[in-house]
Amino acid sequence: DDAPPYAVVPRGVSISDAPPPTPDPETVRVLLPAGIRRVKDVIGAVRLAEALRAAGVPLTLCIAGPVLDGEYARSFEATLASMGHPHFIRWRRAVPRTGMPALYDQADVVWNTSLHEGGPNALLEGLAHGCAVMARDVDGVRDLFVTPDAPGHLVSWDAGLPDIDALAAWHEAVRQESMEERTARTETARAWLRANHDSHAEVEALRAAYELALSAS
Repeated sequence: DDAPPYAVVPRGVSISDAPPPTPDPETVRVLLPAGIRRVKDVIGAVRLAEALRAAGVPLTLCIAGPVLDGEYARSFEATLASMGHPHFIRWRRAVPRTGMPALYDQADVVWNTSLHEGGPNALLEGLAHGCAVMARDVDGVRDLFVTPDAPGHLVSWDAGLPDIDALAAWHEAVRQESMEERTARTETARAWLRANHDSHAEVEALRAAYELALSAS
């Protein structure tokens, strides 16, 4: 009873009406929007990409994010070097916010491999652009996809690597989508976004939170 008032503000995202990325039968294009720091487990993402390639998935990985932890970045670069700088991994160190839509439009899947999260908007943005999303099953991510019809693919990943066979099958299903199947999946995801993560609803909830704070002061 003596707790201060609080408000819940849902994360919102602008929803594109553009067609989703055209499937490429030769590869599945993965985008990981993440600064290079330990909590994002970018090294784990590289190892996962390597394991999926070894399992027969023709996967490419684009990592988009700056160095935010110098020590971790050195370990990350050493990991890449130990793999012989694989051709299927590309690191975009400096991508302006205005450049992100183009990266989503060139991707089939958006990953989030964080050890913990506060609720990554990048996954919502990926869905809005027609990408499938795969994320580590941690609290901040799970909270985004709490509804039974949520389109996120959450992966149990405590230590080492997750279930590679299951993930290989999931990525292969995305790669083999027809344009009609991809469009239907995108429309379903966008309907879910409008119902749960509308940007106007976020603005209205934030305004109500400000008014609540001002009325309590």
